[in-house]
Amino acid sequence: MRKSIVGATKIFYPLTKALSYFSSQSTKRKKFSSQVQSTIMNSREEALRRDHDSIRIEHLLLPIIKQSQGRTVEILNSLGCDLTRLQCDVEETITNYTQRKPNAAIPFSKQAGNVLRLACGIADKLGSQEIENEHLFLSILKQESNLLPLFYKKFGISYEVFYSYLKKSSAN
Repeated sequence: MRKSIVGATKIFYPLTKALSYFSSQSTKRKKFSSQVQSTIMNSREEALRRDHDSIRIEHLLLPIIKQSQGRTVEILNSLGCDLTRLQCDVEETITNYTQRKPNAAIPFSKQAGNVLRLACGIADKLGSQEIENEHLFLSILKQESNLLPLFYKKFGISYEVFYSYLKKSSAN
């Protein structure tokens, strides 16, 4: 029996359909790990909390860097990235996004959709069974048409550097 939470079906089903759609884009039909599913749900909460009209790349990034553990956080820490400062910088950039209408659904922006699609391909490339947060983070690093690359340079993060650290940690 499904719990009756106000707006729950509006929230859950579009995300479930989106996850299914993006994972089907993978050549090997990868599944999103529970950690990535949580990240996506938390990104939606980030957008809701700020009353934004869509889930954007920055909303996907925030739950990843707020985590206290996981391979992505381990790699970023080993690169000397100040995650607290990065989080503050990202939060400052998303204050001026378009506000959503009351009770409106919150879709993925085109760029966020591209991030999810690309994460599937990255997981394939790395031979992973599931799409993990590190694949999501790598796909975020690939996106250059937003303000995030400025932060990456500031913190010494690049796709190539993160990818090589991920490959090394996967080999161990």
